[in-house]
Amino acid sequence: MVTINSSYSIEYISSGLFTTEQAWIHPKRIIDSYEIILVLDGDVFIQQEETKYHMKKGDVLLLSPDKLHFGYCESKVKVSFYWLHFYTDFFSNFGLSDLSHFEESYRLVSLFKQLLHMANTPGYLPNSVDLYVALILCELEFMQKKQSIPTSVLAKQMFEWIRVNTDKNITVIDVAKHFGYNENYISKLFKKNISCWYEGIYK
Repeated sequence: MVTINSSYSIEYISSGLFTTEQAWIHPKRIIDSYEIILVLDGDVFIQQEETKYHMKKGDVLLLSPDKLHFGYCESKVKVSFYWLHFYTDFFSNFGLSDLSHFEESYRLVSLFKQLLHMANTPGYLPNSVDLYVALILCELEFMQKKQSIPTSVLAKQMFEWIRVNTDKNITVIDVAKHFGYNENYISKLFKKNISCWYEGIYK
């Protein structure tokens, strides 16, 4: 277990990469820990108490402890997802949405890969995996907060930053790095809002 800033604790339990090309359904159970599922491929059908979730690639589901969850429908095609079980009181300080969708989840995938490597490789410090769980939770919180910013607000911030730095020969890569977004997303956002910039709405 690791304690962060004396505010909350995080304890890793287990994790893995589940993949199947056969028909599959999530087992029915109640566990005393949190679980995060990050879907990489296929359709995953999970119900927690009365709420049903139909998950696809890029979806992240947070299941709560001491609540019944199970598959409410069989997955017919290939399914692949990362799963992570852990204990924490993190959510009393921050809180995350139960279900999120991210078009760009490469940072989360990278963190899961490193977590699995660390969890299955002897020699790392005992708390190393706990720290990676903390990184995954912080990344989820960061990504959810980014999604809550209206694209018009982000576009205004982006165009203002470009205007201030016009003497530096700014590229799409520079903008993407500065704002922490994927280059393709920045390009689409720019094209969508460029007319507003020309018309003076963002000035």
